[in-house]
Amino acid sequence: MRVHISMRVAIACGVVGLAAVVGCGSKARQSDAGVIPDGASMDVAPMDMASPTDMASPMDMASPMDMASPMDMASPVDMASPMDTAVDGPAPITGRRSFLVTSTLTPQSDPSNRGTVSLPATHTFTMVLDADKRIAILGSSVGQGVGVFEPTATGGGGSQTASFGLGSSSVSYQTMNVTIASSGALTGTAQGRGNAAPPSDTTGPATVVLSMALAGVPDVQPPGFESAVFSGSPVDPFTSLALIATEPLPPDTRLALVDLRGERIELAPPSTQLTAAFSFIPTQARMWRYDDQYSLLLDGVVDFAGNARPPGGTPPAFATTTAPALVAEDGFESATGAALAGAQVLSGSGAPTIAGARSLYIPSLPQANPPGRNETTQLALRIAVAPTDTVVRFEYRIVNPSTAGSGGSADPYFLLGSEGGQVTNATLLANSGTTTTATIAQMQVSLGPVMTAEFPLPTGAASAGQLVLVRKARACCGNLPVPPVPGVIIDDLRTE
Repeated sequence: MRVHISMRVAIACGVVGLAAVVGCGSKARQSDAGVIPDGASMDVAPMDMASPTDMASPMDMASPMDMASPMDMASPVDMASPMDTAVDGPAPITGRRSFLVTSTLTPQSDPSNRGTVSLPATHTFTMVLDADKRIAILGSSVGQGVGVFEPTATGGGGSQTASFGLGSSSVSYQTMNVTIASSGALTGTAQGRGNAAPPSDTTGPATVVLSMALAGVPDVQPPGFESAVFSGSPVDPFTSLALIATEPLPPDTRLALVDLRGERIELAPPSTQLTAAFSFIPTQARMWRYDDQYSLLLDGVVDFAGNARPPGGTPPAFATTTAPALVAEDGFESATGAALAGAQVLSGSGAPTIAGARSLYIPSLPQANPPGRNETTQLALRIAVAPTDTVVRFEYRIVNPSTAGSGGSADPYFLLGSEGGQVTNATLLANSGTTTTATIAQMQVSLGPVMTAEFPLPTGAASAGQLVLVRKARACCGNLPVPPVPGVIIDDLRTE
């Protein structure tokens, strides 16, 4: 390539790259071929125009320090420092806090609502927020639940699975969001559903979408305990015991009952209650003693907020009923009245006794219309047990066996136990033979064949020297019609 040079050398001297090639001064320049006067032309080699040193030196044009140095263009200190570009917000709350909360219920319009749910305007419960474990615990004597809690700087929120029974209806909580003021007060909102019991036409429960306004104060109340046995009336020793806490308690909480003999009965939460304790049951299934009283010991019991029952006062307690009749192993022949052990004494001319002059008769229960039937004790007696005995036996005939169920919810059952010992239950075999007709109390009945019942003695009965035998008709069946319960004639009761 040929290039014409028409600039003066003085101008070229001002350019560092060219000065290195042509030099500076007023003399004519000389190439390998000789002197080249001013204004002449010359051939320029690649080194003259595109020397890496003059035009593409990494130091001059693409130095990492000049164009892409991390220190110049992408320094974390210069461009992405949290101190320069972002300011951290307040940290989420920590620790555990307990509140007594009042929830105001407001039905919401929703296409999935079905029917009318009668609900109170408000209900109360205790709320425990554990920000460190990310859980929220809700509970009262009528319901409870544990959900997820995500803390924020001023409170938090999350999903819930708590449900509360409010009369014939219930309320479930699905989500909530709360704020905790500097004073310690809590405010917030929640969403859930109200549910009514299924109507008698079995079309399904009525439901309504709810919003809840929450208002709470720090929990300063000690825990309490409720149970059906604390009603004041004597309790059947076969009664199952469940104590319900008025608020959630730490899962390692333990309670105890003590009777008039000084015997201590330990109570613990069910094994499924791992996050909080809401109820307590005896650690071992047992039968209570007759003519006794059991008082609840609350020393050392504290809630999540550290509240404890103040010393003094009368603890919750319950008493048990008197012992039932002790019968001889003589086939009820020594019975002198018209009734024994809650059953009728069947005797007289034409009476369908099984053996001898007397048998015990438990009448049938007729069909019941809604609202159902409570549990009924039809027979309760005691019988002596020898140390070597292992079973209890008796002969029986089903009365009106066509009404007998086959494991249904209305079928009667027997309870066997000894005071302070184990409780077992058993049922009679259904009628499996030809029936005959008879008359009992001027009423015609149908009788099944004579059969033999044999039940193993529960643990503790032989050492106690007595067996308690009880027959019960189950509670049944909500708002649905209750089927009839068959009667039974019993004779020749003995232990062997």
